[in-house]
Amino acid sequence: MLTSSARLSSPAAIPTVLDAASGVILTVPDGFPLASAEFSRFGPNLVIDGANGAQVVVTDFFAVARAPALATPAGAVIGGDLAMRLAGPMAPAQFAQAAATDGGPLPIGELSTVNGVAQVRHADGATETAVKGVAVYEGDVVTTGSQGSVGIVFNDGSTFSVGNSARAVLDQLAYDPATNTGTSTLTITNGPFSFVSGEIAKTTPDAMTVKTPVLTIGVRGTTVAGVAAPEGGNNTVSLLNDAGGGTGQIAVKTAAGIQVMSQPNQTVQLTSFNQPPPPPVILSPQQVQQLYGSATQTLPPAQPPLQQRTEPPASPQLRQQQQQMQQRSDAPKTQADQAKAVADAKAAADAAKVAADAKAADLAKGAAEAKGIEAAKAADAAVKAAIDAKAAEIAKAVGDA
Repeated sequence: MLTSSARLSSPAAIPTVLDAASGVILTVPDGFPLASAEFSRFGPNLVIDGANGAQVVVTDFFAVARAPALATPAGAVIGGDLAMRLAGPMAPAQFAQAAATDGGPLPIGELSTVNGVAQVRHADGATETAVKGVAVYEGDVVTTGSQGSVGIVFNDGSTFSVGNSARAVLDQLAYDPATNTGTSTLTITNGPFSFVSGEIAKTTPDAMTVKTPVLTIGVRGTTVAGVAAPEGGNNTVSLLNDAGGGTGQIAVKTAAGIQVMSQPNQTVQLTSFNQPPPPPVILSPQQVQQLYGSATQTLPPAQPPLQQRTEPPASPQLRQQQQQMQQRSDAPKTQADQAKAVADAKAAADAAKVAADAKAADLAKGAAEAKGIEAAKAADAAVKAAIDAKAAEIAKAVGDA
């Protein structure tokens, strides 16, 4: 079945045909705009339409056991899984994804800021105009127009934005609020972007990763901006100061090496996934603004994790998920409180018993002492009486004499 976006070229424009079974990486013709192209399905085949009118068809792409990666001669790479997400499902849904209560997938965040024209295509194929409060899910594709930009707040408190003429795929985000752990992966195929890491990036190095067709960013807690450039252009990544004035750390990786950055405005530029990252340079604030302005101006500030936010999310799906997360988070605390109350009550009862036993012992001792005093008084009285009697006898004897 041919989707609305999939089409074969006219006879005048002969497509390049590649066989999915012919290799693990397939190279498209030189000059084909792979990163910004439109991906769609035509039966088991992948159809890729470039903005320049060129077309690539990968036969049996959706039929092979493992979809091959696609690469340009210049060194940009679109992985097989990413190509599948960009193509979307065979039969796009007619309605947005179900809320969590309907058994549908759980949202991973929501749109927080939107400027100009932008769109969200969900993993089930349903599309929505980007407006504040739209819930986003794993596998969603966010695209912006020439004057559009979008900011997203994720469940772990991280935030992400794309600027003008950009496309991003929300590959994966798994977050456990009980332990503040998880993993997340985002891919920007083209355009400017920026992000502030959240709870996930604090757990282990590279638990949060952000990718472009020529590099991967391992995030270790920080603020970052970048541009995924067209084929042959400079893919640029800059480490920025955090809102609090500190600076985190990122690792920029390619197939040929890695470069760690930890100073504000340090920047690397790459044109190929096969190129080792060069030593970073320092950009001026004006250069940062010029390169990333449409993304950084839309970037929401860092947020608390979803279950800790005092202001409820705009998305009804996310509000419900927030309540569920809070309930799950509170449950262990309630059980612990109950156990503590039982232990406190037992301790109080034990203390009361000890006090009662001590009081009883004191009373018994007092009673014994009182009884002894009375006996002594009686003995004293008996002795006195005997003495008096004896004195009387003596006096009588003297008188008789």
